[in-house]
Amino acid sequence: MELCRFGRVLVLGATLSISAGSIGGCGQLSASTSDDGLSVVIPAAASADMAESPQALPARQIAEPADAVVPETLTHTPRTLTITGSGDILIHPSLAAQAAANGGASDPDFAPLLADVKPLISKADYSICHAETPFSPPGYRQPSPHYYVHPNLATGIKAGGFDDCSIASNWTFDKGIEGVRRTIKSLNSAGVNQAGAAANPRAQRVAVRDVNGIRVAHLSYTDPGDSPGVQGSEWAVNRQTPAEIAADARLARDQGAEIVVVSLAMGEMGSVELSGSQKSAAKTITAGGDVDYVIGHGSHTVQPAQKFNDTWVVWHGNLISSFFPDQTRMLTGLVSGVTFTEVSDGHFDVTSLEGYPVASSKGTSARSIDIVRAGCGGSGQYASQWQMIVDAESKAIALGMQFPEPCK
Repeated sequence: MELCRFGRVLVLGATLSISAGSIGGCGQLSASTSDDGLSVVIPAAASADMAESPQALPARQIAEPADAVVPETLTHTPRTLTITGSGDILIHPSLAAQAAANGGASDPDFAPLLADVKPLISKADYSICHAETPFSPPGYRQPSPHYYVHPNLATGIKAGGFDDCSIASNWTFDKGIEGVRRTIKSLNSAGVNQAGAAANPRAQRVAVRDVNGIRVAHLSYTDPGDSPGVQGSEWAVNRQTPAEIAADARLARDQGAEIVVVSLAMGEMGSVELSGSQKSAAKTITAGGDVDYVIGHGSHTVQPAQKFNDTWVVWHGNLISSFFPDQTRMLTGLVSGVTFTEVSDGHFDVTSLEGYPVASSKGTSARSIDIVRAGCGGSGQYASQWQMIVDAESKAIALGMQFPEPCK
């Protein structure tokens, strides 16, 4: 299947022809659960009283130490893997009402909200989303604020083509530990892997999964300075420092990961520029060379993608939201498509990065819109959002990030 649907891309205001690459379908993934049936986080080192490692993993291959000589040749045909990242799935009341209208108040259907962008998502080998709020029925309440969404969102995420979801955010603990457990259980039941939170203190932060024969680790974290409500249950939500995140990435390598992706919820709400803390975190996380790609979200706006230590860090805005409907930037997002190609045995480089602009539509048929597929909305109502994204990514385009042709 093709990830790059477009035969032309934008480069610094001009267009040039490219060949559309092809990728395979999503591989089957395996994950274990702990004794309580709730945790889908796979321990980095299993023991008798901890969840087992994923059975689909082949014999572990320990990554070379930092000072080892990396092989410069391949002994087999190069392997490739495509991964998509995207912005926040943030279900405000109007979107929840739309889901209820789709399926009924007791059985809301969120799948139509993501149906238009599913072709962008499902064509990758592995697609990663970000669920901003916990999944919980209305009956359980924490003191305000208490954002939550119906657990049916998990099946909507699966229907939208996602394989994995980061769930570490500043809202993750809004329904307490029971909300965290319900979120993990709901995603697990829907067949969606998760990273960023744990149902019990025995669950570990690092999971390595087999995706089409390639060992991939997805790690998820939120800004420790912006995630209240975990006192006494610090283990429940990943709130590590950048240095600790880098150490987790090293651990993933030691557990045999050939590709390490980090999801990071961080940033000042509504800001179109990176903060000093975002830049500092990106530098520290990527400094050790163990992280291959960073999927950023947190400001609810598309911010400039940059390379730190030769590693792409892309900030995605919102995939779907009715956040401040009078603020167009909050209704704009980015889906990124990354191609990893094996350059030497067990070592992968990013060989292409593509950006696909999306927007949240308003009204009674609210959904996430693939702007280009929608023809910029026919009358061009999404053209300004397309331009916002391209303007934000002008430096990234100069570094090789590819976009579809502009809205006409």
